Amino acid sequence: MSEKLDGVRAYWDGKQFISRQGNLYHAPDWFVEGLPDLPLDGELWVARKAFQRTVGVVRRQDKPDTWKEVRFLVFDAPAAGGPFEERVRFLRDGLAGWKAPFAALHPHELCRGVDHLREELARVEGFGGEGLMLREPGSKYEAGRSGTLVKVKRFRDDEAVVVGHEPGKGRHAGRLGALTVRLASGKRFSVGTGFTDRERQ
Repeated sequence: MSEKLDGVRAYWDGKQFISRQGNLYHAPDWFVEGLPDLPLDGELWVARKAFQRTVGVVRRQDKPDTWKEVRFLVFDAPAAGGPFEERVRFLRDGLAGWKAPFAALHPHELCRGVDHLREELARVEGFGGEGLMLREPGSKYEAGRSGTLVKVKRFRDDEAVVVGHEPGKGRHAGRLGALTVRLASGKRFSVGTGFTDRERQ
């Protein structure tokens, strides 16, 4: 298991950073110095709760000095082959020799059970983290979504009384836009997502 990072996913193809959609991130030469000419999967990350800041830096094309705030946290080596544990060992050994000042191995820990998972989730959330990622032991690298990698986040729910509704706008004009609800505490707010077109009608 590892902390789920709230950064920008980036694939290092051996020469440049590419987004999930295949767009180029224009990192300065000094940022990529020392990275190997083999693929790495990771996250461009500034800090917890700094997603918008990270996006603001890495999407610019003028290679600003603010890249100094960013770290490339590596969590997989697609070309290394073998099970996940071997790929992590490959990264640990490799990063020590690559001398890439802005890259680091994203820490992983063996999950010892549900209690351990809950403790780690509480610890990460206590620091303002988003949640955890769990990877199936011995799993192979898969690009895109994978059944061997799951997200663990805590969700909170509550009950509320519907006290009104708001008309829809734009494509929802003439039907439900949102429900107005009230919690037991008296707090009111709107819920405008999660409805099908038929329900809105």
